[in-house]
Order: sequence, then C-alpha cells, then structure tokens
Amino acid sequence: MFRTHIGLWLILFGFITLATCYSLIVPLTQGEDELAHYRYISFIAQTGRLPINSAERKQAWYRADWPPLYHLLVGAAVSSLDTTRPHLKDVGESPRRRLVGEIFYPRLIIYTADANFPWQDGILAWHIGRFMSIFFATIALVFTYLTALDVAQTSQVLKTCEVSIKTFATLTTALLAFTPRFLFSSAMLSDDSLFILLSAIIIWLLWRILHGNNRWWYYALIGLLFGLSIVTKYSTGLLPLIIIPATWWLNLTSKIQNPKSKIALTWLFTLIGASWWFGWIGYYFNTIKQDGLFFGLLHPLLASGPDVSMRRIFAFFTGNPFTGQERPAAIAPGTFSDWLIYLFQTFWGVPVLEHDPLFPWAYLLIFVVCFMALVGLWQLWKTAEAETRFKLFILTMFVVLLLPFPVLRFFLTHNILETGQGRHILYPAAQAIPILLMLGLWNFGVRSNSLFLTPYFLLLPWSLFQLGYMTMTYPAPLSVQTTTFKPLVITHPLKHDFGDAIRLLGYDFKPAADRAYLTLYWQARQQVEENYRVQVQFLDPQNQAQLTWLSQPLNGRYPTRAWDKDDVVQDTLPVPLVNLPANDYRLTLNLWREAKDKPLLKQALLLTEFKQPPPPSNPSTDCHLWTERLPARQRNTLALTCRDRNLAQIALVGSDNIPRRPDALSPAMAIFMVGLDWPSGEYRLQDPHEILGLQLTVANEARLFQLPKIDGFTTVEANFADHIKLLGYTLPTRRVEVGGGLPLTLYWQSLAPVVGDYVVFDKVLGEDLKVYGGYDRLPREYYSTILWGNGEIVEDGFGVPISPNAPPGVYNLHIGLYTRATGEPISLPLLENGKPSNSSSVVIGPVKIGGPPDGATTKKAAPQITLNQPFGNQITLLGYDIIQNQKSNNLKLTLYWQVNAPLAQSYTTFLHLRDMANQNVAQLDRPPVNGRYPTNLWDAGEIVVDEISLPLTTVATGTYTPVVGLYDPSNGTRLSVTGVFENEVRLEKINHVGFTH
Repeated sequence: MFRTHIGLWLILFGFITLATCYSLIVPLTQGEDELAHYRYISFIAQTGRLPINSAERKQAWYRADWPPLYHLLVGAAVSSLDTTRPHLKDVGESPRRRLVGEIFYPRLIIYTADANFPWQDGILAWHIGRFMSIFFATIALVFTYLTALDVAQTSQVLKTCEVSIKTFATLTTALLAFTPRFLFSSAMLSDDSLFILLSAIIIWLLWRILHGNNRWWYYALIGLLFGLSIVTKYSTGLLPLIIIPATWWLNLTSKIQNPKSKIALTWLFTLIGASWWFGWIGYYFNTIKQDGLFFGLLHPLLASGPDVSMRRIFAFFTGNPFTGQERPAAIAPGTFSDWLIYLFQTFWGVPVLEHDPLFPWAYLLIFVVCFMALVGLWQLWKTAEAETRFKLFILTMFVVLLLPFPVLRFFLTHNILETGQGRHILYPAAQAIPILLMLGLWNFGVRSNSLFLTPYFLLLPWSLFQLGYMTMTYPAPLSVQTTTFKPLVITHPLKHDFGDAIRLLGYDFKPAADRAYLTLYWQARQQVEENYRVQVQFLDPQNQAQLTWLSQPLNGRYPTRAWDKDDVVQDTLPVPLVNLPANDYRLTLNLWREAKDKPLLKQALLLTEFKQPPPPSNPSTDCHLWTERLPARQRNTLALTCRDRNLAQIALVGSDNIPRRPDALSPAMAIFMVGLDWPSGEYRLQDPHEILGLQLTVANEARLFQLPKIDGFTTVEANFADHIKLLGYTLPTRRVEVGGGLPLTLYWQSLAPVVGDYVVFDKVLGEDLKVYGGYDRLPREYYSTILWGNGEIVEDGFGVPISPNAPPGVYNLHIGLYTRATGEPISLPLLENGKPSNSSSVVIGPVKIGGPPDGATTKKAAPQITLNQPFGNQITLLGYDIIQNQKSNNLKLTLYWQVNAPLAQSYTTFLHLRDMANQNVAQLDRPPVNGRYPTNLWDAGEIVVDEISLPLTTVATGTYTPVVGLYDPSNGTRLSVTGVFENEVRLEKINHVGFTH
C-alpha cells in the first residue's frame, strides 16, 4: 500500500510538515476571522451549546450567526479546557491598548508571551483547533487523490498521455496541497478545511455514481454531506442542484431508472443534514411577528449579522429599503474586474500583515499556467466524446454554482473585500479546480511531464518563501503575561511598590563586556493612569551618576498606560557600558512621570552593586548609536556613546532641521527618546562644529502639530477644561435636507500630556431647543483622545446626521466633550479667563434643514407699496406694507425681500426713523425675521417676509421718514444699494401724533 501510493504519502508528509510549521509560526488571530472563530468555539466549549438569544450571540461575537458545524466539533474537543483564560488583549475592548507598539493590524490583538509553549487552557484549545484543521485538510487531500485516480481510470482523457494514472493523481493532489493559500488556511483556526473535506468526499462519491455505483445509500450519503457542508458554510448552498444533471445523464445513458427518486432521496438527506441548524436559528431568532412567516424565518439567515452585503440581499428580497451603509466608509466601491482579480489573488496567495511581496509577479505566472489550462480544456472539449464532455461539465458546475450568490452580493454593495475572497467562494471546488487544471495542462499542446510539473516549480517555492517571509516578518510575542501559566524564575525576587499601581517583582542583572542586561519584572496592581519612564543610574562611590539610562517599558512598545490589572511585564534593558570608567557602582531604579517630568519615588530604589573592570587597552573613539531596531519609532530609546566629545552639544536633526537634544545625559552616555512629534525620515547626528557619520531612520505615525492654512476655516479657540481645545471648524455648506448629513470638520488640539478617553457629542437643536440630529462619537470615529500626543492637532471630519422628522427651519449645532470615567457622562466645562464656566458646548451655526422656517417666506408677494429696489446683485426689496398704530404707539413694517443669489454674510436689518433734519429719532437693528432666518441661509428664488415693529413712545408729533437697509454686524459695512450713496432706502413719509414739546 505504501509503495503503491508512495507519491501520495510523500505529499501528505510534506503538507503536514509545512502546515504544522505555518500553525506554529503564524501568531494566533492572524488567520482570517480567526479571533471570531475562537470566540464562537470558546462560547460553545464553556456552555455546551449554541447561543439562544441576541445577548449570547454578542458574547460569542460576529461569527455566531453563521453555520456552526466546525465550531461544534472543535468546541466539543476542547470542552475540558478553560477557554476564558488567558483574557486576550483585544484592542477593541479599550483604546488604551492602541498605545501598544506591536499590534497586528487589522486583527488588532496584542500578541503576548501567554501564547508561548507550553500551551495551556485557551492557547492549547486554539492550537488543538488548528491541528484539527490540518487533519481535515489532510483527509481532503486523500479524497482528492482518490478522485483524480477515478478520473484517470474511468475516462479516455489520458489514454495518449505520457503520464501514468498514479502520477496524474499525485500531481493533482500536490497542486492543491502546495497552493500557498490552501496551506495557510488549512493551518488556521477556520472552518475552511472542514467544508473542503466535505466537498472532497461529495465529489469522490459523485464520480463513483457517474460510473455505475448507484446504490441508494450513495445518494443518501451525498445528500447528508451536502447538508453538513451547508451548515459549515452557506457558500455550498447551491451545490445540491448538481444532482439534477448527474441523474439526468445517468438516466439518459440507461445507467439508472426513475431519476426523480434519486434526486428526492439526495435532497431529503440534504434537509436532514442541515435542518437541525435551520431549526435552531428559526426557533430562537425568527422575526415572524415583524416580517411574516417566510421573511421572518429568512431574517436570521441573512439580516442578523454584521455582513452588510447579506443584509442588503435580505432587503433586496423583501423589497424594503436598505438603511445601512453600502460598505464601510473607508472602502471605496470596486469594479467587477477588480473583484475578479481579488478573487484570483485570494484563492492562490496570502498577504502577510497586509503586504504581499510576490504580488503581482507570482500571480501573473500562475495566471499564465491557468490560461494554458483553460486553452487545453477548450481543445479537449472540442475533441472529446459525449461522456468526457459531461464529466468536464459536472466538474465545472462545482465551480459555477459557487458564483451566483457572491456576484449578487458584490453588485448590491460593490464591496470587494467582503464579497470577493477566493477561499470563501471557490474552496468547495478545491478538488474540482486542480483536476480541471491538470486535464487542461495535459491537453495544451505539449503532452509531457515537464508541463505537468510547471505549477510545482512555482507553487512549492512560493509556499516555502511565504513561510520564510512570515518567520522574518511576524515579531516575537511581547514579554507580557496576563495569566501566569508557569512561575517566573527571577534571580533577585522583590516586592517593591511604586505607588499604588505598579509593583517590582524582582530583577536579573547580567553585565557583559560592552553591555549590561538588566531585566525588570513589573506587575500592574491596577490600571495605570499615566505613562512612566524607567530610570536606571550607575552611581560611583561619590554618589555621582556616571551613567543614566532612560526608557519606557519594552522600549516603548508597551507603555504603562496600556497595562491592565495583573499584567506581568518582563522588561530587559540593554545598557551600554563602553564609556563607563572602571569603578565600584551602585545601581538605582526609579520611575519618572512622563506628564510632570518628576520621579515617582523621592528616594530611588537600590538594586545591586557591581564592579566595572578597566576598558580595553585601545578603546574606540568613535560615536556609536545603540538602537534596538531600525527604523526607530515613537517612545523608542536611542543610546549614544562617544569618547572625547561633549555629549550635551550633540543633537539629532531630521528633515525639519530642528535639533533634538538628549532627554537624559551622563558622562558615559546620552539618551534620546523618539518623540511623537518627530517626523518620519532620515536623521543625522551633529554637534555645533561638524556632522557626525551616524544616521538614523525614524518611522513614526504621521501626526499634526501645526495648523496649516485651511480654506473656509472658522476660528473658535474653545478651551475644554485645559485638556482639549477646539481650534475651529470648516462647514462647507449650511444647507442640508431632512434625514441627510451635514458635513463638518472639527480641528481639536490636545493641551495636556495625559488626556482621558473623551467622547464628542454633537446635537442639532431647533428653535424649540429639542434635539433633531447628531450622535455621540469618538474623534475621527476611532481615534481616542487617549492616543493624542501633547500639542497634537486632530482633524476630525464627519457627517452630522439629521433626524428624518426634523421640521424645516434654522438650527444650531452644539459641540462638546464628555467622559464616562465614573460610569455616568460628565461634560467638560468651557473655560473663561482660566476658570470653568456654566457652558459645556460650542454653538456652530446657524444651518438650514429642509427649507425656511414656517412663516419666513411666501410664494408670492403683494406689497402695499412696490419698490423693486436692488441691493447689490443679490437681493431685491420688492416693497413693503406699513401700519401705523396710534393706540399701541408703534410703527409696523413688513419688508418683502426677493433673493437673486445666495449671500455669504449674515446681515442685520436696520430701521431708522428720521426727522426733517435727517436726525434719527428712533431705530431698531436686528437680524431679519427676528433672527429666525439669517440672510446667509437665504436661497435664490425665495421671497422672505421680514416683519418689524418700531416703538414710537418717545417720538414727538411730526413728519418722519422711515429708512431701511442691511449691514454686516462684524464691521458695520452696509450691503450696497444700487444707485444710493448712503446704501439705504428711504420709504414714504409718515405723520405721527405723539407728545408735544
């Protein structure tokens, strides 16, 4: 048996070896949706069942509404383990975790030493799941080999081929086994490998049926496997249709009778295999009361999860409007050709941390091979007999039936990333595709072993290169333990507390020829509220610091503000000793507050004493910049050692030409700490007299510390509690439709070294002071204020949602900040003259929603007195109505303004009453429509009705002239009146009966 199929055994050995290497090298969570799979499995392992309500689905996370067969199998296998520990550091749980310097974006899990061998509890469960995936994929390869044998043995396709039947089957299996994506997916915690196995058995059984094995249980077993594959992934939902052409052909060739019974038997067992899952979600998650029987049962299948395209399909079937986003705002719509390219790319290869070094050249080569195979298949189709054509058709159907649903999802959302992943779509045909490719390659012109071997000269090196690239690219776990699986071995154990939050468990000290390695073991007793720097000093017998080291824990990759309660941090400091004179030294340790630049302990902790030997006879005089890695990033420590130079004069200078002096200085060493405000690029060391030969690359996240010139910028300068300042905003339009979104960009600035986690609130308030829009949000949607550097400016653009029931009118937007540090929202007060005021929000506006406020405009004006007086080229005073009420002793005017073009300014209306000497005897200045409808919101074509009531109680009897006009209240400049030097309009005179002098 072994010698007969030695090729298969060699392939299986190679596949298991490579897949196991992948599973051990690739950090946990780096498989697609791997964290979601784990949380689903963990829920099942802990509860022994599937979720039964929305709260439990939320706990089991976003895969909990998808088919669960794989998760049930793995969950049962790991049910004896405590999958709740360690608690994985999911960045989504706290913005503090985004302070960590090594996060595997976009899976966003902090990879810690908890994942190291020996595995226990949840980590062991995760690896058991990965090994089960490898097992499923291995058995799938066996059935791929068996199917390829049957294809070669039972057809005339290879009758003139120089390749033997076993070689054909071996190479077909190898084509699948060493495909980089297949290897990677098979080694991850993922349901891909299980439904590949189920489809492999289905194809093998179907091929046997096509060659006369028509026992009833073949059809029942195929149906059962179809059902189980559907409850592994929905993408196989159309595959049971393939039994229709298969039985039709068998009936046509007189190999079976009564094909309908075979179809019915297959579909019956498909229903049996899948009904338990659909029954479960239909019972617990139906929405029959809201959507009726049919759509109420369909709702939990399509519309209950986070998949936007699935929810759009549900809306499409129901005929209801879709109210969510078509795709995440950061994802641009794609074309169908882009979708096909992405489908091809994600079937064959795997990016590493979102980077694929072999793209596009490896894919172009494999595309050429696939094109050759397609040409060969077409040549085979043209010359083959009917039976061979039908078998090719059946294999092709396995691919074609997988495409309609993903294509529909794409055209509904144009979201390529969500709808075009090759592994999701094509892996149920993972056996059919290599068989078709091998048949095509054989029939493409040259029928020789060399052509057969073409894919392997590409795929196997590709997989090996991918494995090596992952080994070099994925960083080692951070030396942080959240769960103590095994006791720490500490040479010098201590229990010394630095304040209430941090404890030093002990240290190891290992001096070497040019460096001393000091390892500190820290423990977080509670959540740490600010960042601390570690200071180590080497004190000589005169108590003078000859060497000072300064760094943040794990060289800035795990600052103290990111620590969680009970974290144990193993922080190794590689301290250079090359310039330290021979002497006896005492090592002291302290923590320094980053915010206040002061030590946490008044008296530094004495760690140990050590004797520094004399330096080498010929010490180097060159400067040396000691850096742990390149490029350097924010919070990293850079140690500089130089002989015969004044270290205080040396600076690092980057592209901004700003000299950056050392953060800590001692005779033996200068310490630079890469700041958040250091721009990325090349840096050079220089002193006042020359540029030294050392260079450094900095790769920092781009941040803004100087406000650039911005078109349409409105200055605000609102100080919120001396923590955050709102510098200003841009508002491209002040008009928005009801139910729409108002585009707004805010410009914030951090005012403190330590900023809390604040939430921005924006409320749209109407004349009645009711809220008609807005929402609470993190700045820039996800950029928590915790992450802001001191003095950083944050551009925060978003759309303010407007309520669909907002009445037309003029509104104001109220902007502020609050914190939930105590559980309840507490707004940050605005400061006035350095003291908290009673206000906690900035008012931005006015804006017009839907249309003018009620009563502010009219469709047709019929003034008592017609004027048609233009004001510039923007508005026309059509005329006015006048009422002089002697009883109430006031003058009432109604002005009719017609808008020719929008006005940029918000003008104030003035009404002056002049006597015969042209002196003002009464006046009233106020915005039009009593401030309800500012002029900068008037739209072209509107007729605005502006009613003014001028009190005349102090006006003597006489004849007077009313005068009206508009002016800019910010500078007093009047809106020009065509043909009038004074930029005002005199109305008809009035006679007033008032008091007599």
